[in-house]
Amino acid sequence: MPVKGSFDAAGKMLDVNGDGAVNYMDTTSQPATTLIADAHKAGLMIHPIFLS
Repeated sequence: MPVKGSFDAAGKMLDVNGDGAVNYMDTTSQPATTLIADAHKAGLMIHPIFLS
């Protein structure tokens, strides 16, 4: 799932939630891509890896 952050005029990512840390919690979800469907059409198996 793609995500997008908010940036200031200098290109620095903003601390949107105000917790003092700029990280994935400051991003918003974007529409899903066709990556998984395209891989399945090509006969590939998908194995998700979750990072925290």
